[in-house]
Amino acid sequence: MENQESKIEPRSIEDIKKEANNLVYELSNEKSNTENAVEDLITKIDDAFEDAQKQTESGVSELNTKRIDLENTVKSKIDLASDSVKKSIDILKHTYNWVRADYRKSLAVTLSAFIFIEFVYVVPNFPWVEYEVYGFPILKIIIVVLGFLVVCFAYNVLRGINETFLVSFENLEKMTEHLHKTESTIEEINFSQQKFNDTRPFLKSVRGILEILISSAGKSVPFIRQTFDELTLLAKFGEKVQNFELALNYYGLLKDAVFFARLSESAPSRAHIINDEKVWQDYILENIIDMLNKHGTNLSKDIILLLYREHNGLDTGNIFRTMKMKDEDLNCLAKVLIDSKNLVEPPFNVVYRTEDMVPVLKKVDHFNLSEINNLLSTSLRQLDYINSYNEFLVKNGIEPNFKPSIEFIINEFQDKNDDFESQIISLVYIIGKRVFSKMPSLDENFAEGFARASISIKFHNEMSFKKYACEISADERAAAVITAYYEKSKEIDRRDAVSLKELLNDLDLVKSSYDKRDDVEFKFLISQLREGNWFDSSNAYLKAFIDTTKNEIKDQISKIEKFTIFQEVVKKTFQKVRIGTVEKAIDAQVFGAYIIMFSSKVMKLAPLVDMLSIRNLEATKPEDRWYHKSHITIKAIEKNYGVQPNYDFMKFSDSTRIGVLDKGNTFLDFKNSFMRDLKLILSKSKIEEKSGIGLVIQRITPSKYSFGILDYEELVDIKDLNVANYIAHLAIDHVSEEEQASVIRLDKDVDLFEIANIKSIYELIKIEKDDITGIERKILESPDLKEKILEKLGTNLKSLALDLGSGIRSKNEITQIIKGILENSFASHLNSRQKARERADILSKRYSDVIEQFVLLYKIQ
Repeated sequence: MENQESKIEPRSIEDIKKEANNLVYELSNEKSNTENAVEDLITKIDDAFEDAQKQTESGVSELNTKRIDLENTVKSKIDLASDSVKKSIDILKHTYNWVRADYRKSLAVTLSAFIFIEFVYVVPNFPWVEYEVYGFPILKIIIVVLGFLVVCFAYNVLRGINETFLVSFENLEKMTEHLHKTESTIEEINFSQQKFNDTRPFLKSVRGILEILISSAGKSVPFIRQTFDELTLLAKFGEKVQNFELALNYYGLLKDAVFFARLSESAPSRAHIINDEKVWQDYILENIIDMLNKHGTNLSKDIILLLYREHNGLDTGNIFRTMKMKDEDLNCLAKVLIDSKNLVEPPFNVVYRTEDMVPVLKKVDHFNLSEINNLLSTSLRQLDYINSYNEFLVKNGIEPNFKPSIEFIINEFQDKNDDFESQIISLVYIIGKRVFSKMPSLDENFAEGFARASISIKFHNEMSFKKYACEISADERAAAVITAYYEKSKEIDRRDAVSLKELLNDLDLVKSSYDKRDDVEFKFLISQLREGNWFDSSNAYLKAFIDTTKNEIKDQISKIEKFTIFQEVVKKTFQKVRIGTVEKAIDAQVFGAYIIMFSSKVMKLAPLVDMLSIRNLEATKPEDRWYHKSHITIKAIEKNYGVQPNYDFMKFSDSTRIGVLDKGNTFLDFKNSFMRDLKLILSKSKIEEKSGIGLVIQRITPSKYSFGILDYEELVDIKDLNVANYIAHLAIDHVSEEEQASVIRLDKDVDLFEIANIKSIYELIKIEKDDITGIERKILESPDLKEKILEKLGTNLKSLALDLGSGIRSKNEITQIIKGILENSFASHLNSRQKARERADILSKRYSDVIEQFVLLYKIQ
């Protein structure tokens, strides 16, 4: 957020003196108040000391009383403990003497028994060895010696125990004597009066010191005031110098700490007495500009001030608006920004130029680094997408001869309120139009078309851009390029994507697509592009067209199911569509189609293949082959060969069959199933030799060359051999009425009213379980009646449906005209005269209903 720099008004010396005198007066009052407060404080401290002295003396007296009681208690407890210890020692001595005497007796008896046993039993009876010493056996001598040693050892042990106990008793007696002599007295607690008395001189000295300080402070106010003012102004000046230094350092200018230190210390003389920041600012700017000039940098005062204000958060609006009108200053400022490295970092393939930065500076309202970087960030993102479009053109064999830049983006950037994606599409459209307009092979219209189409071809895969890219391609010229793009992609054996260069080299294809701009599927493609929808192929948008059309007429068809004429018109018209329309239906996956070709040298393979068709291919007459096999024939095939006729194909020639698949069936599943059934038939046939049999099943693929026809449609009748009629006739049983009507819309040369125009009134209005009598039917089938009605209405069925649908005529008007003609016709016959009015009323309404439903036929047309 930018703030306005506050401006301090300069003040005179008289004003400053007046303020100082007021301060001295106030300080004197404060001095008197402080002296009174100190006096009160010392008095309170004296009183507090006296109270403390009295409380201390009382506490010491109580402690001495408790000391005497404690001393007596301790002394009695020690005497009692000493007597108890002495008695315990006497008892212990008596017990020890008794135990020692008893132990001696036991030891004497034990040793006597040991000596007796040794000399009486052990020595005489021990098996001696033959060695002797002085006539005595050596072992006996050893035993006697050992016995003597044992006696000595026992005596020595007894003696050691006795000495240990004696030493212990002596120590106990010494401890008892020490306990008796223990001092049980506690020293008396004394109170020193002198320490309290010594504090009063100290308090007096403190009081004197405070009075001196207060007096000195009052006398020094004028001097302090003068020094403070001078130091404050100089500090403000130094702070402003520092702010300039920080700003210039941030932008990489004049990084000279010594210079700024000297500048802050060399304030102009006026800065000591006048608080005017404008004076300081001009002085600082002059010194900075002089130093920059010495370093070879020439910048205006406005640029330095602008950088200072921006870095310190001050408003830059006025000075920046003025600078925008100075190209030289803008160029210098742009160079400073680029060199400062404070701009958002560009990608590796982009280098900031002065030409880029000047438009950016002109675009922003305030000189704000954050705002500038935001605009640069957006421009860099846009530049990335624009470069990708350039790369797309190069990959498509087109050299743009144009390098996008930030300068281009900013200059062409018109509406900043547009979405980012919309801005990108607008910018690449400008580039595309420049590039394609320079191609001599393109006139202005097709240059426009290629520019728009190239955008949708490039950006349709990017979800955020898809809508805008398709919308800009919702143009007849662009749609012509896109449809040519689709057609090229359908070429057999194509592996690579279609390039724009290929389309430029085949402008006849593009112009041919443009000539079909009145076709319903062409208009549908434009409407879908306008809604932001893209199709990867013509198959996809044809499928979408048929699905959309089917849904539009589905409800309307359900209302006219009782009129068989509508179903008949659609069905018979569907069989008349051109081969190109059939191909589009296959492309749109309305149904699938295939061809079976076979040959055999040793057997007739055709009858075995035809067993698998649901059609009655064994019939002699070609028209009868369209009927389905009878129930008896199907049962016989199942019994003899174990297969069912489940496939719908028709005999096209002796060795060729053409068939169709339901929408839900895949060609691979059909092929595997057909071959499995055919092998089962061959295995059960009576012909043993099966070699030399060849059979191929080929799917009719979505391709311009599916039927092997030439590009020129005038040759189709020669080349296709009524393939379209065969496929359409077969497909009737696999395609719903609304899908048939949708496919018919793709064929602009088919007239839905051609069949209706040759129908009689009876054929137009008949329904299932009709109540029309024989005489009424005869009248209604009359060609004269039909001519009278149309003559009275003054038009044909197609025009009548158009008039009714557009509101030129009403249904009631048509009904009344038809009613009058029917009534007259019925009245002219004896057998229908009686109910002429009643029947004319009923049947005229039915005829009007049929005309009303023909409005749908017109819409399909």
